[in-house]
Amino acid sequence: MEELELGDIIRKMRIERKMTQQDLMDKAYLTRSQIHYIEKNKRIPRKPTLENICYAFGISIGELILHQYPLCSSTPNISSIEAPGATIG
Repeated sequence: MEELELGDIIRKMRIERKMTQQDLMDKAYLTRSQIHYIEKNKRIPRKPTLENICYAFGISIGELILHQYPLCSSTPNISSIEAPGATIG
């Protein structure tokens, strides 16, 4: 799985929500240049800016991070791991 940068995630989430940059500007109290630099990964938003973006998306910062670093859903089952000479149960 390709790891996206924060600006890529923000842009992707904005598009998934069918929001324009203007919509995000209005809801997150940002300028067009701030959004441009963040989405192009030229600037890393500070915490208050990130909180405003998350508020505009209706998510928490934790949910944004999980979107960037999803939990692995393919964790191996202990019984599927082969170990020479070991038996389970």
